[in-house]
Amino acid sequence: MRHLLDVNPAELPTELAASYRELMASLRSTQAIGGMGPVEATVRKMSDQDAAACAARVLDLYVELSGARPGRDAREHAAGSPRQLRLVGDD
Repeated sequence: MRHLLDVNPAELPTELAASYRELMASLRSTQAIGGMGPVEATVRKMSDQDAAACAARVLDLYVELSGARPGRDAREHAAGSPRQLRLVGDD
């Protein structure tokens, strides 16, 4: 799998399919404008916090789909603790 769009939600476990559909709907919530597609237009309008939350959802789905390796991160994820992402910017 090289891209989120390559994922067929019908082939995902039920609990992941719902998360995937929600993520993809949120990434396509803005209409295409100019030379931008709906995903790019949506992401450009996101606040830093919304973008970080979206990135965390992508990471969580990736971990679930790739089968997390045993270790601290997998245990934390399995225990339901949210992933912590740090925004790095020009400020």
